[in-house]
Amino acid sequence: MIFSEQITCLLDEKPLAYIATADNIKKPNISLKGIIDYNKDKGIIYFLDLFSKKTRTNLKINKQISIAVVNEKSVSAFQFKGTTEMINNGPLFEKYAENWDEKQTDAFREEINWNFLTSFSNAAKEILLPAPKYLVKVT
Repeated sequence: MIFSEQITCLLDEKPLAYIATADNIKKPNISLKGIIDYNKDKGIIYFLDLFSKKTRTNLKINKQISIAVVNEKSVSAFQFKGTTEMINNGPLFEKYAENWDEKQTDAFREEINWNFLTSFSNAAKEILLPAPKYLVKVT
C-alpha cells in the first residue's frame, strides 16, 4: 500500500495508535502505541513497544495486526491492516532505540511548556517510560 498525502499528514503528527492483536483463541487485545516512523512509498509503519507482555505474546502467535490512528482535531482517522515483524536487534532496531531518549526528552519539554502556558499541572509520565524492548515493522 502506498500512503496518500492525507495519510502521511496524519502520520506526520505522530498520533497515538490503537494496536489490535489477537491470541491463539482469537481473543482480541487493544493497546495504545506511538507510531514512530513510516515509509510512504513502501507502506510500512514502525512502532516501538515498551510494555510488551500481551502485544508481544499475541504477535508471536499471530503476526496479523490492525492499527487505527485518529486525529480528533481534524476529525480524520485511518485503519491499517498488515503483517508484523518484531525486531529486537540490528541496525533498524538501534536506529529507533537510540532516538528514543531524544524523543522522550522532547515530549517532556513540550509537556512542561504546555503546562506552563496553560497553568495546568500534570506529572510528566514520559520520564517513567521504560526503554523499548523491540521494534514492530508492519507491512
